[in-house]
Amino acid sequence: MTIVHATNNYALAAGSAASMVPIVFEVAPGPTNVNYPLGQIVIVTSTNSAYILSSFSPSSGTMTAVWTLLGAGDGDLNTLTTQDSTVVEPSSGNIDISGVSGQLTTTGSGGTVSIGYSNPSTTPGALTSTGLLTSDAGLTTSGGATTLNSGTNATNISTDASATTVHIATGAAVKTTVLGSTNTTSTTTIQSGSGGISLTGATSGTSSITSATTLTATNGNLVLGTAGNKIDIHTGANASIGQSAAMTAGTITISTTAVTASSLIFLTNGGAAGTVGTLSVGTIVAATSFVITSSSDTDTSVVNWWIIN
Repeated sequence: MTIVHATNNYALAAGSAASMVPIVFEVAPGPTNVNYPLGQIVIVTSTNSAYILSSFSPSSGTMTAVWTLLGAGDGDLNTLTTQDSTVVEPSSGNIDISGVSGQLTTTGSGGTVSIGYSNPSTTPGALTSTGLLTSDAGLTTSGGATTLNSGTNATNISTDASATTVHIATGAAVKTTVLGSTNTTSTTTIQSGSGGISLTGATSGTSSITSATTLTATNGNLVLGTAGNKIDIHTGANASIGQSAAMTAGTITISTTAVTASSLIFLTNGGAAGTVGTLSVGTIVAATSFVITSSSDTDTSVVNWWIIN
């Protein structure tokens, strides 16, 4: 349905002309609505919008109309609503799209607004990445735990050549820090430069290295660098170090699976009794026992012993 309203105005020395008033359409005008003068305004009731006939354009030998939207209840941008449901209205005909200091920046060029991270950028809450998180300059956290969970893939914690220290630390509530894999065929390598590897525990704590099989140092020495440090070796059943009961008639058998046929066994008198003689190692049964003998058949001393290899 089209409703047309027109009046005649008279201008001095100019004759008479139809004065255009808005025309009411039910739907928006299109390229085929050419039977109107330039500047004609159409109000579309179905969308609460207004159009103006701004030009004509020939297309394939046919004249088409170019209608320009002037305003629409659902089309024009009159306000912006933020994530916290705040409705932002124009001020002096403008709405600012501002960043957040230290977090986001906004820049504009032509008809484009670009939103990016500040440099440096601080995330006020948790940051979750469902894909690959890549850092060219490093990753720093403060005041909370950092979790690197790789699932079935590898996790690399590394530094470039200029770094002086790499810290892998846990909070007070964590009892165990594990480096390596639980896979029975895997190898865990801790490699250092010429400065070596340092294990530092709390003053009242203990730093330990646990191996299910053999722990091998292929090169270098074991150095206890502070006076008063000592080697603490566990004693008890099947140990590699211990103290015997008193010898009987200058001999005693020590049962331990730690002994091998090629073991070096060091002996010292741990408490003289009877006629003290010279101590020596007798028969060795690999993975079972070895015999301590004294040159004196009446030696009943206790003996300190230590098995090497």
